[in-house]
Amino acid sequence: MSTSNPISLDQIVLGSQLPALPQSAMRLLQLSQDPENGPAEFAVPIESDPGLAGQVLRFVNSSYFGFAREISSVRLALSLVGVRAIQNFTLWSAVFSVIPNPKCGALDVKVLWQDCLRRGLFSRSLGRRLKLKEAEDLFTAALLQDLAIPVLAKELKQRYAEVFDSAKNNDATLATQERAAFGWDHAEAGGKIAQHWNLPESITRMIQSHTSPLAELPDVTTRIVARSEEHTSELQSHSFI
Repeated sequence: MSTSNPISLDQIVLGSQLPALPQSAMRLLQLSQDPENGPAEFAVPIESDPGLAGQVLRFVNSSYFGFAREISSVRLALSLVGVRAIQNFTLWSAVFSVIPNPKCGALDVKVLWQDCLRRGLFSRSLGRRLKLKEAEDLFTAALLQDLAIPVLAKELKQRYAEVFDSAKNNDATLATQERAAFGWDHAEAGGKIAQHWNLPESITRMIQSHTSPLAELPDVTTRIVARSEEHTSELQSHSFI
């Protein structure tokens, strides 16, 4: 695997021509900056986007929440489930809608997202067990922690395929192989992309630090997201990210 010709991370992120997140998602992020905003304010951009409103209602009426009757109002959904849960659902739905699905060596984007979903569920469960108010943020950060991988695979093509395959074949972490080849890893790249999209600072921080040694992590939320892979990898024996 070649380590010559280092690539600027800023050049990758800025040159990848990432599409903007949907306006409805951006509006919800703006509303979240003011703690005085509640269900009535958050309902407006959701109701103005019929596709998003439908997604939110399907989410709230899923078996996960188990309501005895169907919820047909966005405002009622926000009141019952909580603004933070709906905002984060909208956020990761928006991110998934614009992330590429490239062909790159052994990379299987479907398996990647399945692994991240396990980590998200683990992180939220542990956050709730510890009674952390950020439990929903933990889910979102863990789910999005590898959002940079498909972007890097699309932009770097064969070079990234070599790094990805080397991690699998040498039983090494992808982050270790990335740092050896590029001087940075997908967590740092994910943080740059999250900043580019103006994602919440807390979620950006958890994405950016999830490959760091635990001793370097400043708080329990970043440590939970960083440990989520370790605690879920046994469920998927070929997970090596």
